[in-house]
Amino acid sequence: MTRSSFLNRPEAARPRERLMYLGAEQLSDEELLALVLGSGAATPLAKRLLDAAGGTHGLRRSGHQALCALSGVGPAKACQIKAALELGRRALTQEPLLGMQVRAPSDIAHVIGAELSMAEQEAIHVFGLDARHRIRCRHVAAVGQVDRVVVSLADVFRPLIREGMAALIVVHNHPSGDSSPSEEDERLTLKLAQTGSMLGIPLLDHVIVARTGFYSFADHGLLSSPLALPSVGCLRRDDPASGQLENERLKTGRASA
Repeated sequence: MTRSSFLNRPEAARPRERLMYLGAEQLSDEELLALVLGSGAATPLAKRLLDAAGGTHGLRRSGHQALCALSGVGPAKACQIKAALELGRRALTQEPLLGMQVRAPSDIAHVIGAELSMAEQEAIHVFGLDARHRIRCRHVAAVGQVDRVVVSLADVFRPLIREGMAALIVVHNHPSGDSSPSEEDERLTLKLAQTGSMLGIPLLDHVIVARTGFYSFADHGLLSSPLALPSVGCLRRDDPASGQLENERLKTGRASA
């Protein structure tokens, strides 16, 4: 499409005008990317880029050199695309984490889920809480591969002890998109809860985030935690996760108010 033919289109068919009058939500992926690249006239190029990268998720995962290798994209346009995607990711963080009071697993899942669910590698994020369940510190205890991560208990608890935290919440991601816990996740939760109990820093929850949603060990009755849903009791005997977790219940106690 030439610039002259684009300008001859009615305003209602131009991405920039449609965004101004209808809102960004009404634009297609191709139209939004075209505006990032400069103008609605770049819509055909935007469509080719999205097709080549495999959609918006593929575009986000593409590195700078991979973007530059796509037809019609040079270093400048690649930087524009990466900057726009990173700005959008940051905007999804609803509020600063430090000082946020966690009342339910959904609180932290909604805030951190947008960041972690898009990561390509599994990572263990640890949040230290004070006695009122407010987040006071955060650190990454381990980064693994696309389908597994190995973490040291010392790396989880050392910063919490140093900062004098009263409790912790562990969050990690599943790049596969499925938030269901694996057997390794269940064993890790057991070890974290037992270690936290011995150290006087109870594990309030272990949350798994993915593109499809999140899974909370507390909400599913696998942790006796003040963050658990009131209707959830101890493990059901028909739950496939019962076994070891039921025999050695994950008791975290309640952080004093």
